[in-house]
Amino acid sequence: MLQAPLSSSELTDLAKLHAKVPGGTPANEWQIAVRNLPDSYVDLLRVSHGGCLTHGEREIAFFEDRSLREYLLHYEFPVYMPGSLPFGLNGGGVFYIFDMREPARNGEFPILVAHSSCLGYDDATLIAKDIHELLCDTTNVEHLM
Repeated sequence: MLQAPLSSSELTDLAKLHAKVPGGTPANEWQIAVRNLPDSYVDLLRVSHGGCLTHGEREIAFFEDRSLREYLLHYEFPVYMPGSLPFGLNGGGVFYIFDMREPARNGEFPILVAHSSCLGYDDATLIAKDIHELLCDTTNVEHLM
């Protein structure tokens, strides 16, 4: 479902959302990342069903599997960060994002952060090589941006 082409209802909803915004890439031309999620992340979702984690100053609110696509489309990741997938927020408007532009290395994708008001690879910061590294660090991601 996550990798499926945009449905007619999604296209209709996106057209309504962007009716007042001239220009841009029409939703029917968006390319959604088609790579499989890392097993480590799928395992995390199996036990947490989303949920929040605080480790030191690091906060992560993981999206439930059914809301991944909603965030992907609502924030227009296929336009601003093609080949990426948001999977959580920090509570301050900063997305945690899988960078899926390249094939996975050892089954994992690098993890970026970007503020919801400034999405784009030029404004994103690499913070971890995988989920394990992300979860072990205690630094507030806003201090790394």
